[in-house]
Amino acid sequence: MKTKTEKFQKYLDKLGINQLNPMQEAMVDTVLRRKNILLLSPTGSGKTLAFLLPLIKIIDLQKSSTQGLIISPTRELAIQIHSVLKKLSSGIRILLCYGGHSMREEKKSMSNIPQIIIGTPGRIHDHLRKGNLVLNELEVVVLDEFDKSLELGFHDDMKAILQNANVIQQYLLTSATDSVSIPDFLGIKIPTKLNFITEKRQSGKLNLWKVISPAKDKLDTLLDLISDLGETSSLIFLNYRDAVDRVYMRLADLGIEAGYFHGGLEQKDREVTLLLFRNGSNRILVTTDLSARGLDIPLVRNVIHYQLPDKEEQFIHRNGRTARMEATGNAFVLTSEYEKLKEYIPSDIKIYGIGKKKTAPPPPPMVTIEFNRGKRDKINKIDILGFLTKQGQLLGNDVGLIEIKKFNSFAAIDRTKAKRVIQNLKEKKIKGKSVKVHIIRN
Repeated sequence: MKTKTEKFQKYLDKLGINQLNPMQEAMVDTVLRRKNILLLSPTGSGKTLAFLLPLIKIIDLQKSSTQGLIISPTRELAIQIHSVLKKLSSGIRILLCYGGHSMREEKKSMSNIPQIIIGTPGRIHDHLRKGNLVLNELEVVVLDEFDKSLELGFHDDMKAILQNANVIQQYLLTSATDSVSIPDFLGIKIPTKLNFITEKRQSGKLNLWKVISPAKDKLDTLLDLISDLGETSSLIFLNYRDAVDRVYMRLADLGIEAGYFHGGLEQKDREVTLLLFRNGSNRILVTTDLSARGLDIPLVRNVIHYQLPDKEEQFIHRNGRTARMEATGNAFVLTSEYEKLKEYIPSDIKIYGIGKKKTAPPPPPMVTIEFNRGKRDKINKIDILGFLTKQGQLLGNDVGLIEIKKFNSFAAIDRTKAKRVIQNLKEKKIKGKSVKVHIIRN
């Protein structure tokens, strides 16, 4: 008898994964038994694949109707889920819809009825109001990070969406926190609960520190800490958008390479910011709690709490960005003598002593270049790599992460060779097509 991993091996091979983890195995088995499920599992544990794999088995490719709906609290998470499902090459017709994306283009894609829709609550509700979507044959609804959707104020949108789909056979709810309550409008009384959240998941791996600022304004202390941490990756968390802007501008004024991320940015800017952080062109990201979970960003070495959140759960989610799996990481709480720490901060928290060296960290070794050609032009990663090594005269190890989008592509390359590469690629063609290349700036 085949194991669950063997049953899905052809899909796992496409993602370079050898084996399902225990959470994914439990989720696959329970979903295929057609149970309503509440999955509790930490950020970064593989929840997306855990619900996508059984969903592939449930969808009937012969039916010309929307059978699956995946609702995500953020655009970035929706895009990430869509990307994973596309890579699985299951043959399922998929539609991705979210705010900041062309609604006209999304509506046009609906002419070939999608079998799975992935999107944010507000945009899906907009399509329903305009009569663009029909959900009367919907079988499975996935509410990914559903507590975050409710926290962001999407209660009414979600309720309206699900009231338009009255034959739903199965709900799959996921969350990274245990203290969640299921909204009444779902009509689920006692779902099967799969709890993979444990208090000890970071025990011995996360170093928690307190950094004391001598002044009420902690900016100078933050700069000293960044300098002390050197060439390691850091997420700096603040509670409000304007505070993120202020800290980012201060770093930029000092010539420190960093990015900033919050809900007030245009979608394109948000995507590029995450891309630069993901491929190592930025080591520092100043952000709100929007980055605490549900985003495709790499493991970071340091989490810096410039401002503490009100709730301990959010503090835990932030820290979950480091010290995952077998890695170790640091979480720093910046405070001044004028501040009172939140009750959830341990009274015996260690004090971190910043060294005397105050030299700002050097820029990251990589920089990102953008090409105005993408999937629409039948361009793939091998094409970009060959273009950079042959026409751009780079070595293979000069090129980092390559990402191909619909209309454009991005590649991380050696910072010291970037200007020469841009010069080499002037008026060159890729697959017989002219291409414009430029360096992405923060």
